[in-house]
Order: sequence, then C-alpha cells, then structure tokens
Amino acid sequence: EKTVKHHVSDILGKLGVTRRIEAAAFALRRQSRRYD
Repeated sequence: EKTVKHHVSDILGKLGVTRRIEAAAFALRRQSRRYD
C-alpha cells in the first residue's frame, strides 16, 4: 500500500498538482484539447 501511495504522489508531483481530483481535471482538460 505504501508503494502505491508513493507512486501516486510521484505522478501528482510531476503533473504539478497535489490532489487526485486535480490530476483528473488535468487529464480531462488535456483530452478535450486533443479533440478541438
């Protein structure tokens, strides 16, 4: 379980966000730009 939390934390840091919901919003914004 600690390993998963560590990986999630690393990913969030690379995205420049602190919460999972922010990462989800980031992904949705990025996906919507792809189809514009």
